[in-house]
Amino acid sequence: MISSAFQFKRLGVLGDWDNPYLTLTKEYEADELRLFADIVEQGFVYRGKKPVYWSIPCRTALPKPKEETKTTSARAVCEVSRSRASPAPPW
Repeated sequence: MISSAFQFKRLGVLGDWDNPYLTLTKEYEADELRLFADIVEQGFVYRGKKPVYWSIPCRTALPKPKEETKTTSARAVCEVSRSRASPAPPW
């Protein structure tokens, strides 16, 4: 965090550098757990067949993340044929 903040300052990025927003602080995690406990107490959390990704700040469901697909390498074949009427290709 320190080195990236230094680089951001060099680039002229404005921010509250003395009070950074860190998601891995104990206070942030405690707030997240309190929010989760509140929505559990209100009955919004239950076990179903598949997960629903939820944005607490937006108060809406998020789209299902795309599953990674296995990439395969495929070979393409390009065939060039010349007819007597057409000139040779420039390559």
